[in-house]
Amino acid sequence: ASFPFHPELIKVLDSKLSTIPNFQRTRGALRLLAHVIRGLWEKRESGVFVIHLHGVDLARPEIAQELTSRLDRSAFESVIRADIAAAPGALAAHAQRTDTESGAPHPYAERAATAIFLHSLTAGVPGVPLAELLASVLTPGDDPAVVHRLIGKLEEAAWYLDTSAASYRF
Repeated sequence: ASFPFHPELIKVLDSKLSTIPNFQRTRGALRLLAHVIRGLWEKRESGVFVIHLHGVDLARPEIAQELTSRLDRSAFESVIRADIAAAPGALAAHAQRTDTESGAPHPYAERAATAIFLHSLTAGVPGVPLAELLASVLTPGDDPAVVHRLIGKLEEAAWYLDTSAASYRF
């Protein structure tokens, strides 16, 4: 029913980001999705069947800006650059380094970190439980054990990641 968007992306846009006062529910969502789709179009990765939470490429400055300064969440810029996705030309962020060191076929740590980030933008929300995180990160053919292992490595490496209360949150 939500094709070509993964249901978790629609849920985050509708249930979480739309509760932020500065996020314009329709216009903000469309502007963000336009940036996301443009990024996916430019990459032209094979095997992308739906647009997942991790399709929100936080390495792209315009997407990072939409989700930080435009929403009065400027403090999250350092979270993105240190733990999730470095700016083009900068040293790799912790999730990116975790993925490089793992040799996994996809950037699972960065995918997970992006999903956690999007679940973290609303105040008072405890974060995302592991089962929900895995459901938003996995794609057909992925090995859940590998993804789970890399999420554990991300926990060890990330500076801003909070795993208390049986959930993940930046």
